[in-house]
Amino acid sequence: MKRSSKWDEKTIENQLKKLPKIEDRQTKEALFEKIQEKIHENEMIQRKKKSWFIPTIATASVVFLLMLLIPPFFNKQELTTDFPEIHDEAEIMMEMNGRTDEETGIDTTEKTFEIDLANELDEQGYVGAVTPYDEDRFNDQLVTIAVVTHLPSGEMIVPITLMVNEKSLSERFLAAKETFWGEQWGIGSFPPIPINTVTIENDGIVNIDIPENSLESLSSLESEMYRLVLKETFSQQKYSEIHFTSDGKPGVAWGPYGPLNEMNLQEPNRGYYVFHSNTNHKFLVRGNKEAQENISLAEVIEKMKQSEIELGYRASIRDDVTINNIEEDGDTAIITFTEGSVTEDTIDNLMMLEAIMFAARDFGHSYVQFKGINIDRIGPYQVKELVPIPNYINFIQ
Repeated sequence: MKRSSKWDEKTIENQLKKLPKIEDRQTKEALFEKIQEKIHENEMIQRKKKSWFIPTIATASVVFLLMLLIPPFFNKQELTTDFPEIHDEAEIMMEMNGRTDEETGIDTTEKTFEIDLANELDEQGYVGAVTPYDEDRFNDQLVTIAVVTHLPSGEMIVPITLMVNEKSLSERFLAAKETFWGEQWGIGSFPPIPINTVTIENDGIVNIDIPENSLESLSSLESEMYRLVLKETFSQQKYSEIHFTSDGKPGVAWGPYGPLNEMNLQEPNRGYYVFHSNTNHKFLVRGNKEAQENISLAEVIEKMKQSEIELGYRASIRDDVTINNIEEDGDTAIITFTEGSVTEDTIDNLMMLEAIMFAARDFGHSYVQFKGINIDRIGPYQVKELVPIPNYINFIQ
């Protein structure tokens, strides 16, 4: 078709020049930040949508295939509804726990795990922390629990953070411990500790009521594993002690340990290392080696450069990274790198910074100031500014 000469390119250009001029008075930096926030917000919305979207497409496809395959039989026999009952793995898991979706309070989008891991996790598999931006938005849905992962060398305790639609932290914990299954990420589940109720007091004390005599026959290994899981779960959430009752009576019979009334959650800091699961996902975990009583933050960070392969984890700080100085100023830890040590926004650098931040948090700090880094951003963090330390580790979305 021939274009009309009335609207040739010159005429269109002249008409466009007559339009009013529009200017954006924002600085480039402010505009960039708004764009980043909008992209991040859209990603979180898409993440919460996608777990029902994919199963819906799959269901529609199955219905379409049945419509193609079944009609030839309509004239020969009557269609019956007495099909064998089929359960998928998620339904079987829920039945084993004897709890429905409504009882557990786990959102279907968080429970079924029909999540496209290629989109949810980095291509190198690092399960990162909940950023302060997301924490502000979803804090009333987040909970951290510890799960047990069985390795040839022993047991690895891995803390993870989940989103659960329950009002209180104790309700979110009880729901998450019963329904999370970590096989898809190469990790285990919360051990079968029978718990009646959990109440949390303002002074940092967690009260756990357990059915009477339910832990009396634990083996030594089970007793230690249950103890470590509870310590890791609640110490990650900054509580100081657990007080136990048995059907309302003080204390609990804890296997070969005998009567146990309380559990101290404060212990020497062991630093954070990288655990590689058998599905190639990476998690931050606390070190397993016994720590010194009066170890300093600088000493802990120095140890984080050493892998402990026989214990199941690797160094979180690369060999080629040099830290010149570590200072502690009130609620802020100041970490100074040698110029040129950190020059790229990579997964290894993100794991290192988050490991350092969680180590600093265990010493009571709320912020980290990084110095000597040559770029502005690593992962979600503006590293030339004062960085708030995340409260939630290993976020499985």
